[in-house]
Order: sequence, then C-alpha cells, then structure tokens
Amino acid sequence: MKGLVFSEMLAWAEDAYSPAMVDQMIVQSGVPNDGAYTSVGNYPHGEALALFGALAELTGEPLGDLARVYGYWLAGRFVTLYPELVGVYPDAESLLAGVGPHIHEEVTQLYPEAQPPQVHSSPIAGGMQLDYASHRPFAPLAHGLIEGFVAHFGNHHTIAREDLDTSGKSARFTISQIPA
Repeated sequence: MKGLVFSEMLAWAEDAYSPAMVDQMIVQSGVPNDGAYTSVGNYPHGEALALFGALAELTGEPLGDLARVYGYWLAGRFVTLYPELVGVYPDAESLLAGVGPHIHEEVTQLYPEAQPPQVHSSPIAGGMQLDYASHRPFAPLAHGLIEGFVAHFGNHHTIAREDLDTSGKSARFTISQIPA
C-alpha cells in the first residue's frame, strides 16, 4: 500500500486529535517502523489497520467510523495534491466514474507495483452506482472518499453503502442526486 495513505493518515490524526495522540497510536499499534512512512514507499496494509485499530481503542470510536472520516479528509488532500487529475472533472459523478478507468490507471502507470481497488460505475436513474472491490478491507475509507469528493464539488447527493461481504473488502455505493 502506498505510503501516501500512511503519511496522510498520521497528518489527519494529528490534526483531528493531537501530536501526542499520534505518538500513542504509533506505540500502541506496534508498527515496525515507529510511524516513519514516506509517501512513495510501499507498506503492508495490515499496518494501516493496526494504526486505525490503535486509534479506535484510544478514542473509543469505531474503527469503520474513523476510516470513513479519514477518507473524507483524504479526498480534500487528493484535491490539493493532484489538481491535474481532479481538475479535469466538472462534478463528483464524473470524477467517481473516472476512478477505475482513469485515476487508478494513472496510479498503476506511475507505480507499477500498486494494487488499487477495482472500482466500476454505472448510471442509474437519478444518480450512479459504484461497485468497490479490494483485497484490503477499506470500504469505509472509500465511503469517506466518495463523501469528500461530493462535498468538494458542492454536489447534493445521498450516499448509501451496501457491504457485499463482512470483511469490508467489497461494497456497492448508491449515489443519488438530491433535487435542488
């Protein structure tokens, strides 16, 4: 898993809680590198789960809720870090439809070892359906990313998640427009 997800997670936790909480999270998680992640490095996704698990224990918040809130925050960071990718889309639906065929394709060209999730979209009456499948249990994080991109574009949508398994590795999102 790309180190960017780790380094941004620590920045988010520091911003949302405190530097001291991040230190506790790192120690309690038992990650082998003491939280030293580079954005271009590759790390086992189990370390992200350990960090989220430690934060959940420290805060008393459910791990899935933390991942979702982090995903929302991360969408804003992607907008800032990758304006050339996000800026080509006029709205959230276009961006979300472009995740699989465009954005993840760019990621794998830049980082051939990357294994992004499979994301397929299809139009439905009044919105779109997005199917997410990964070998990592990050459907809650994907949910937050979707919410964050919808908010970034100022779109008015409801977002419903149907977990397709109990592990968090696959989900179907129904994104419906709210009439103005």
